[in-house]
Amino acid sequence: MKPDALTIQTIDREPRILTFKEFCHLEHSGMPKYNNLFAYFNTGWDSQLKQKTPHYRRFHSEHRDMDKRLRTEIQKRDESEGTSKSLKPFEGDLYEAYTIMRGYGVSDEDLFS
Repeated sequence: MKPDALTIQTIDREPRILTFKEFCHLEHSGMPKYNNLFAYFNTGWDSQLKQKTPHYRRFHSEHRDMDKRLRTEIQKRDESEGTSKSLKPFEGDLYEAYTIMRGYGVSDEDLFS
């Protein structure tokens, strides 16, 4: 017996990983799609919270050189240019960190908020 097409559901638990172009796309707010991902590598109370997450601790443990490089570069950037412009030079590294953490099963929503 053939299953009824209306009763079959496919659940896409997590959308695909964004392409680099999608990742960097500027939203209506003027911020790139990746929004607050850079906070994992910045300073401040929100960064401290993000750095306590299991996925960041794993990233830090497995990719110490990349983590150190991002933390150094992001913390010394010229913030007077505005967030999106000051992060532009680091988008390649941020995208790589994004793909790694997505590989841990973390959603875009969790990474970007």
